Amino acid sequence: MRSFALCIAYILLINLAFCQKVILDSCKECNYINDYYPLIYKAQLKYLQEDLDSAFQYISKAKEKCELLNTPDILERVMYAEILIDRKNYNDALESLEELIRVGFPFEFLEYNEALKILKQNRKWEDLRKLSLQINARENNFFNWKLRDEILEMVKVDQLIRRSNMDYEERQKIDSVHQKRIKEIFETYGYPNEKLIGFRKPNERVDITIMLMHFNDLKYFKPKLLGFIKKGDCNPYTMASIVDSNDRQNKLYTYGIYSSVDSTQIIDFPNLNSRRKALGLRTLENHVKTMALIEKKYKSK
Repeated sequence: MRSFALCIAYILLINLAFCQKVILDSCKECNYINDYYPLIYKAQLKYLQEDLDSAFQYISKAKEKCELLNTPDILERVMYAEILIDRKNYNDALESLEELIRVGFPFEFLEYNEALKILKQNRKWEDLRKLSLQINARENNFFNWKLRDEILEMVKVDQLIRRSNMDYEERQKIDSVHQKRIKEIFETYGYPNEKLIGFRKPNERVDITIMLMHFNDLKYFKPKLLGFIKKGDCNPYTMASIVDSNDRQNKLYTYGIYSSVDSTQIIDFPNLNSRRKALGLRTLENHVKTMALIEKKYKSK
């Protein structure tokens, strides 16, 4: 009898340990490189191919562990809202757009989107408009407006000096000052994405990628950016840009992000897709296919 009781107790302990492992595994922090981007790229392909049911399944799987992002050439929350509208799930579609508005996305772009027009009949549509005005009002502290203005100025200067007759040494001095300041921003605030400084706007270039491409301290930026990418704070394309930009000196590229570059100009071309996936990028073939579908979709409108 005693051995039977010990056996039962042992089984219960095993079950308890298994349950705890399941709970802990489900609570692990999302690694956007492994848990998010592969699913979202598949979702976008299916969405562009008008297979919305499959797209919904892939997005739902990604959402089980990760918060949806606002990747520039995807805009996940708009894509998700359009899919939800197709499923007549209008409330969840509005909630998806509300999350986008909360990071400063311009409301007028939603109004121009014909796929969202049915939502305009919903009383919550006007609530989104009011929320957008409130969030983007500078007297409110939803974002770090001072930091946004500083980054806007740095990006502006970065581009101006490249259109000027300034000599190389002078440009390097300014790039060095910018590089030092961006490091300070990373250490103080993290990556300056839309959650921190608000969404990009047509007349306000707040994306620092183009400025990072002119920095040379890859020993600092590569691990730092990789950490930001894993947490969903930074687009994988940003790190690919700074690395491939520095590769220009040798004319052999690591991630092959430039369309003018062929396979003979890419380091270890057979393993290119492995490197791209390890960073959270699409494979080269997936990228070409996706861009062709995007062009086809928006040219037809």
